[in-house]
This record gives sequence, C-alpha cells and structure tokens, in this order.
Amino acid sequence: VNVIACSMGGVMLNAYMYRYGYESINSCVHLSSTFQGTYCTTDLFQGKAVLNSQALSFLLQNQTGGALPSSIINAVSSVAGMLCNLFIDEFKGDIYEGFMRSTFATIPSLWAVTLPDELESCIDYVFPTVALQEEYSGVIARARRMGEINAQTDQMLLRAQADGCKISVVASYNGSCVPFYARANVH
Repeated sequence: VNVIACSMGGVMLNAYMYRYGYESINSCVHLSSTFQGTYCTTDLFQGKAVLNSQALSFLLQNQTGGALPSSIINAVSSVAGMLCNLFIDEFKGDIYEGFMRSTFATIPSLWAVTLPDELESCIDYVFPTVALQEEYSGVIARARRMGEINAQTDQMLLRAQADGCKISVVASYNGSCVPFYARANVH
C-alpha cells in the first residue's frame, strides 16, 4: 500500500510501522507529520504556558496581510505578551490543577506528541506527587510506551527505507497558530 499521513497521522503511521512492520508499505508520505513530538505539547506539559510575543507577532503579521506596519504589530505583541503572561503566572497552578491534568493530560494522543527526551520531565510536572502518579498510572504507562516509539522513529524509518520502502517528508507549517507556549516561534 501507499500511505499518506498528515499531521497527527504521522504518529499513527509510525506506531503502526513500529508494531506491525513496514513490509506491506510500498511508500509513505508524511505531510507535516509529527515524528518525535512537538514543542507545543511538551512545553505545555512542562508548565511552560506563556504568550510568546514573537510567535504572536508572526501570527498577526500573517493574519493582517501586511496591512499594519510590523513595528505596530511587534509593539502590540510585546504588550499583549507582558499582560497575558502576568495573568498566566497568577493562575497557572489553578489552570493545571483544575483543567490541564484532568482534561488534556488524559488524552493519549497528546502524549504521543511529547518529545521523547523530555517525556519524564513532562510526567513529573503534570503528575508531581506519588499519589497522582499512582492515580494516573495507566496514562503514564501509555505515555512512556509512545515515547519509546517516538524515540525509535528515525531508526525505524531509515531501516524501512533501506529495505525499499519509499519515504517522503513534506513540511509546510511555517509558524505557530497557537502562540501560548515557550517555543512557539521555533518551527
């Protein structure tokens, strides 16, 4: 078969190939696929929720189509970042306690897009106590399993390619559409 995997579909394709092999796959195309996690999920699961002024500026420049001078957009982004980050700092604990852990941290696919080399620090931040780690042990076990798959993706794809599977990668995201994490300007 020939497979085209878009965005999160890359995680699903890699998990399939990891579990079942790639012998039946003639070619796979990754369209802006997540291979080994994203900065967005990783930063948020490490408590690095911030309004990134540079990413906001980039987003606004693209949305306004050049209608406003970049100096104005940069100034607005800077002030918005400063004010929003004061709010985030004030309520971050409440947001993580009352919302992030019980809602987002229980979605297995989000753990699939956590950077494998930062997975343990994410687990420690989201589930900081032994009691929470016991309560969410099933989620944590699945997160670690997905991290294991992500950590081996490069080697697996190289083996598949060496065995004749055609692999193409197309990246088209060039800026964050959600500027609320520390590394939102890195793409």
